[in-house]
Amino acid sequence: MLKSSTINPTSSPISISGVQVRFFSDGQSLNYDRMANYESYKKSLAKFGTINLSNLIKEHFPSNGHKKLSCIITNPFVTWVADVAINLGIPCAMFWIQPCSLYAIYYRFYNKLNSFPTLTDPDMSVELPGLPLLHTEDLPSFVLPSNPFGSLPKMFSEMFQNVKSPIGPLVPPSLLGEDEDHDTGVEMWKAEDTCIEWLNKEAPSSVIYQPDLPEPDGAGQLPLGFLEETKDQGVVVSWSPQTKALAHPATACFITHCGWNSVLETVAAGVPVIAYPKWSDQPTNAKLIVDVFRIGLRLKANQDGIVSNEEVERCIREIMGSRREGQLPVVVHRTRIFCCL
Repeated sequence: MLKSSTINPTSSPISISGVQVRFFSDGQSLNYDRMANYESYKKSLAKFGTINLSNLIKEHFPSNGHKKLSCIITNPFVTWVADVAINLGIPCAMFWIQPCSLYAIYYRFYNKLNSFPTLTDPDMSVELPGLPLLHTEDLPSFVLPSNPFGSLPKMFSEMFQNVKSPIGPLVPPSLLGEDEDHDTGVEMWKAEDTCIEWLNKEAPSSVIYQPDLPEPDGAGQLPLGFLEETKDQGVVVSWSPQTKALAHPATACFITHCGWNSVLETVAAGVPVIAYPKWSDQPTNAKLIVDVFRIGLRLKANQDGIVSNEEVERCIREIMGSRREGQLPVVVHRTRIFCCL
């Protein structure tokens, strides 16, 4: 795990759900804006990360020691980790963190097998094998002409060239019809079970569940007295046990940014979705939810790119109305069976 250079990278490891987590420095200060300086940060991370990760591995798994690393698992956005593994003689596997449909889109885009939106034709629709017709708002942000991350094409093309053989798909045991302990897994923050206690008191299919992503400092602060005034209408926690919340009988709907983990979890739980995608694979995942799986609706922004209160209300009313009429649960159940197969 990365830490800023202002924190001692050799600090004691922490253990989460039995998994030991060790840290190495990314070479930048705590105040450095990594997203605003993505291109330079990526180069810096490759430089300092290569050195510091190598040193971390050598320190805890010396070549003359008894403990050996079986393999290194990385993701496609830090390709330099594979170089570290090769230099140390350790097998390396890339963990693809998005659906296989996104892999197909990237492959056809970076190998120029299909036409995609350009600066001269930004509204081009894309027709790909096995997928519905994809409009601009359905495509992953990395293949759009507005993509700010200019180095990603090179990163993906290198990945496609170096992949030897695929393994998968990798899905939770619950999607395969197996019993699973919901507490198994690594949580970076301690989940608050108070929301489950609150759900236990609510009627079946009566609660809208909306997780939120981290906000910048000072953003998203609740007004004074908000929690007390709304305690009978809802509950707010700093970090929820999402799989438990989705599987709870009181949960009627999931408002989600459409990250792939969240999509898998809501399909496994059989909960309808209101999709609010933002970037990366999320727009395509939302397209799958609405037009392929048919288990939800997508919030539509106005001409200014803003989703109005009225639009949120429309989607909630439509989802809740469909649940009362017994329409969506049947489709969601069929999707669960399809995923289990």
